[in-house]
Amino acid sequence: MFPGVVISVRVAAALLAMTLALPAPAAAQRPAGPFAGLFGRTPPRTGQEATMVEARGTVGGQYDGFLRGAPPDGPIAGGGASANAALTFERRRDRFELRGRTEAARQQFLQTPTLGGTTYDSRVTVASRLTTRLTLNGTASATRSPFFQFAFATLPGDTPGVMVPADRLTTQLMPHDDFEGTVGFTSQFAKRSSISATMSKRATLYRSRPEDDYSALGSRAEFRHRLNRTATLRLAYGREQARHAIFGPGEFVHEVIDAGIDLDRELAIGRRVTFAFYAQNSMVREAGGPRRYRLNGGLTLRRAFGRSWSAAVKINRDTTFEPGFTAPLFSDGASLTLGGLLSSRFEWTTSLGGRRGHVGYASADKFQNYDATTRLTTALTKKTGLYAQYTYYDYTVPPAATIAGLLPAMSRQQVSAGVTLWLPIFNNVRALRDPR
Repeated sequence: MFPGVVISVRVAAALLAMTLALPAPAAAQRPAGPFAGLFGRTPPRTGQEATMVEARGTVGGQYDGFLRGAPPDGPIAGGGASANAALTFERRRDRFELRGRTEAARQQFLQTPTLGGTTYDSRVTVASRLTTRLTLNGTASATRSPFFQFAFATLPGDTPGVMVPADRLTTQLMPHDDFEGTVGFTSQFAKRSSISATMSKRATLYRSRPEDDYSALGSRAEFRHRLNRTATLRLAYGREQARHAIFGPGEFVHEVIDAGIDLDRELAIGRRVTFAFYAQNSMVREAGGPRRYRLNGGLTLRRAFGRSWSAAVKINRDTTFEPGFTAPLFSDGASLTLGGLLSSRFEWTTSLGGRRGHVGYASADKFQNYDATTRLTTALTKKTGLYAQYTYYDYTVPPAATIAGLLPAMSRQQVSAGVTLWLPIFNNVRALRDPR
């Protein structure tokens, strides 16, 4: 692991140790309450037949400032405005589940020269239980964005309740479309064992630069066996073929052998703690080239405390192919997330992370990034609230590592505030029918 990641891991471990020392009353997570819907903390709909349609929206302003590496040709800095709207649909029956979401987000920088654009995103997930032992599932998503996005961001997305439309990773205009689809099945062929298989296809198309288009075709098979009430063994094999004009006339092939144990239990180090880890033997082969092996893996440690609080530490080592980068990414990273309700009206969330590695096989082509976000949300009514957020982001990339021609180093910060709205349109819940 790289030195900077070791430092990040030590900081995360120290913060988690303080969190684990706090008392842990035996109360349920994600409690229902007068503002649970606004914060996205409503309990999951399990054991029920449900149809739900809801809308969420946010309007706000932000200020972006560069700490280093401001672009000379129209920096993305200064004041700005942003807004988004999302519509979510869910249909759950005893043997069928359908979820869909579509969102539009507008981000406009007000400095001269003006810069802005609208991002559209839609995705759908479907699962059908044909028999008591066989389930089919599929996903599809499409995104249209005017901005080039960093692929190695370490922090998770926003919470389901509050969606801040101002993107901390926006760097420059580069219109593109992303498409991804998967289809697969899961067979519970034995009482404690199951097998699953999926096929996936993803593509990134640059509207003004078709010569930089990216596509990847992948497949994965997985075997799971429950060892006892709290531990599950996981064995999997995956393969992905990536094609990119930058890679040349050939392609990269990435194969993964994944093994791990998922634990869902209270560990001796504290109450309400869950732990999971995995290990992967990763093999990357360029067309006509030799196989290159790398041991990847990761672990996740989660701790719930209080009535609504939780903390999580993640450490992982990855090999990935990402659109816009000129070679595979080999990286090590760590992140820490912490959040909960300060009171029934106030929610606070924070997260920080870092990732370091190199682009391609040359160890000298190193990249790194660090990012942190903290947000406070207060409920005005059951359906409206105010949020304030601060974000810091820093990256260093090798020259010519991306097709966007980014600056080799940049640090920026963003302060944003605004109003968020939750509007339940239709909600019909009833007990599931007896499937017999």
